[in-house]
Amino acid sequence: MSVNKRLVSGILFSFLFLIVSCTTGPPSSRFASKTCIDCHQDKLAKLKQGNIHRPVDKNECEQCHRPHGIIGAAYLKKDENTLCFDCHKRETIIDKHVHSALNKGKCIDCHKPHSSPHSFLLKEEGNKLCHLCHNKEMFSRKKVHEPSAKNCITCHKPHSSPNRYQLVDPEDKACLKCHDIVKREFARAHSDYPVKGKTCTDCHTPHSSSNDNLLREVAHSPMKSIKCDSCHNPADSQEPLKVKETGSRICYPCHDKGKFKDSHIHSPVDDGECLSCHKPHASDYTGMTVLENERLCYSCHDDKEDEFKKRHPHAPIKDGNCLGCHNPHASSFKSILKAKGGALCYKCHDKKSFKGIFTHQPIVSGNCLECHDSHGSNLKFILKSSQKELCYGCHKDEKKDFDRVNAHTPVRKGNCSGCHNPHASSQKDLLIQDKKSICWNCHNSMREELKEGIMHPPFKTEKCMHCHQPHASNHDFQLSEEEKGLCVGCHPKVKDGMNKGKYIHSPLKEGKCVVCHNPHGSKIKGQLVRPLKQVCLSCHIEIEKEFEKEYVHPVAQEGKCLTCHLPHFAELNGLLVKIGAVLCGDCHDIKDVNLIDKHHRISLTSSNCADCHEAHGSQHKNLFHKNIHSPFGEKLCSKCHKPKEKTGK
Repeated sequence: MSVNKRLVSGILFSFLFLIVSCTTGPPSSRFASKTCIDCHQDKLAKLKQGNIHRPVDKNECEQCHRPHGIIGAAYLKKDENTLCFDCHKRETIIDKHVHSALNKGKCIDCHKPHSSPHSFLLKEEGNKLCHLCHNKEMFSRKKVHEPSAKNCITCHKPHSSPNRYQLVDPEDKACLKCHDIVKREFARAHSDYPVKGKTCTDCHTPHSSSNDNLLREVAHSPMKSIKCDSCHNPADSQEPLKVKETGSRICYPCHDKGKFKDSHIHSPVDDGECLSCHKPHASDYTGMTVLENERLCYSCHDDKEDEFKKRHPHAPIKDGNCLGCHNPHASSFKSILKAKGGALCYKCHDKKSFKGIFTHQPIVSGNCLECHDSHGSNLKFILKSSQKELCYGCHKDEKKDFDRVNAHTPVRKGNCSGCHNPHASSQKDLLIQDKKSICWNCHNSMREELKEGIMHPPFKTEKCMHCHQPHASNHDFQLSEEEKGLCVGCHPKVKDGMNKGKYIHSPLKEGKCVVCHNPHGSKIKGQLVRPLKQVCLSCHIEIEKEFEKEYVHPVAQEGKCLTCHLPHFAELNGLLVKIGAVLCGDCHDIKDVNLIDKHHRISLTSSNCADCHEAHGSQHKNLFHKNIHSPFGEKLCSKCHKPKEKTGK
């Protein structure tokens, strides 16, 4: 029975498997496959013109590009400098001397990647291509070398070569393909000296020249006048090209030796190695130098080259003019400088700008390098260090004074030259302007705001230092002393009142005059920071609430606080001007019959109005106090007070 069950189960399983197999197909692809040209037909038509790059011609975009690319661009499969070598084998292109563009992997500097109207997919045809990078001016002077005019690749290989300058042939053989040195005419032009095996470019420029013989721009005078035997043995001698003397000894018969001897001599001159810097026959550079300007100097002083690449180079360094400051041969001054100290600097910098009634000591001593680097700096004005560090290097005592709680912004930022001229000035302390006007360079807006207002006398007369320290202070706003002591120094009446007054206004007592007054000026009387009412209520918040009541004292409502109160000190509590009815009598006629009758014939002269009335505001008419004595409320004053007899009885 069990065998039959297993048999039936097997048959059923096989049947189900067949059903599933028949009804289930292969997994479907989520995306339909497309090529680049399915979408970019318009671009392909433009790219397939002229000479076409093989992958483009075969519609094989993915040989170079990834199929999905990157945002906004067709993304290359590899870096540009390696991609081309997938097809163009490196070993067939690269040799000892490589074209700079190829060396950087920049094939597209010369070639177009898709198509071009020119052969080899070049961007331009012939020399036009080379002149995209190489200055055309150097190839189009008065006399142009014929191969140079025709095509650069007559002499040069486009990618690389085993020869220097990517020459097709070695230098000593390149010229012989066109020039027959055996001809008598050729020999005569070279004074019968043998030139075979020599480098023609020692004397001649290979591209173009401003002279008819394609000589380099600066030629040695003996060579220019074809007097080779001035330096060499005669042309018919056994060793015609051998020089008559070695080293500098051959130069001094023409060049005054005295000019090359001094206390400080350039090492090549001292070693008699003139050819370390100069070419013997001709050069394209002034002074017949081996290399141009600073490149010649850096060939030995390579340790200085990076130093000269700083953010702020000295102008001669920027221009590659080392000889602006240095003598190339010898000098009486250290570092073979052309002059000493300031005398050298004044050759370029106007001396008048460094002279004044008051002159900075380094300028007086002619030691510009005390503050400046001679070659370059990462700091503006080629300073050796930040202004702050530089100035404190000498002004050590001042540094102690400046390290205080509140420093003037230029001091805090280390910008000493914001106020001081670093070289010379007509003003004491080397100020850039007189003390009266220098502050307005930054703070002129304060003066403009107060132009039509009331100015504090020191501010008006431009005596800022009367109150402030110019550099730093331990007091707020760089004040010369504490606010309290500073103000009373000019306001003796206030000082006297502070010492003698029984009651002193709390801001004055705490020495905070600026709580109420603007120290420079204001458009409000008394140099107040705000209108009087607002000034008072900024502290007396409880009084402000009185103004919300139904009945407010008119004097208070109008903000005439000083009608009743003194601003600084008083003998009476509340800083009152007077006490009782005497104070109120300034506005109310306490002898008026009607007023006396309203007070039920009670004498007002000796009364204290504040016993019944609020000074600022009340919920009751006539400014009565909140809690009223019942006889008073019923107007039965006679219950407590003896009334005065009526007038006329």
